[in-house]
Amino acid sequence: MSFTIFDRDLLFSADRPEFKLYIDKVLTENLKTLDAPVEISANVVSADDIEIEDRDWIYNASLFDIYASVPFIENKVIQTSKAYTDFLEKFDSFLDIFKSMSQIEGMTLAPFALYFNFEDKYVLKFLFHPKPKDIDYVSMLSSAFETIAHLHQEKESELKNTIHNSYSRRNNKVFNLFRR
Repeated sequence: MSFTIFDRDLLFSADRPEFKLYIDKVLTENLKTLDAPVEISANVVSADDIEIEDRDWIYNASLFDIYASVPFIENKVIQTSKAYTDFLEKFDSFLDIFKSMSQIEGMTLAPFALYFNFEDKYVLKFLFHPKPKDIDYVSMLSSAFETIAHLHQEKESELKNTIHNSYSRRNNKVFNLFRR
């Protein structure tokens, strides 16, 4: 699997043009209150360009995807920077509109999925189960970032060994399902 290239801390990706406008106006503008905020870019990907083989997991469908960069993990998450905590706080209110969209025409969607290019060998995909309704997605996202940070920092760990030794399809995508 190829990993999307981007030059900011986080990339938000969806298949609707309105999403980019919402990111720019709601989340990015709100993060500019700090001198060195989390830098976000947004892109729109045609639904036709989304990999079909990526749709083979239960609750895989999400309204948008987040891609985390190595510098974001090293400089914001591991350091527990003020910019990182500010991002998590503002992401919570940003996410409200997507929580109400989790049921579309009888299909259950997670608001988002998180991707990380792990050692240029695997793409870690964190799926966030959309039930129950009062789920704390921000805590789950924070936990996913902390898991990535742990994997990135450790030379050897049980989790890292498990990832390396687990079954991986030809595209080297490793699924991580988060439930609460």
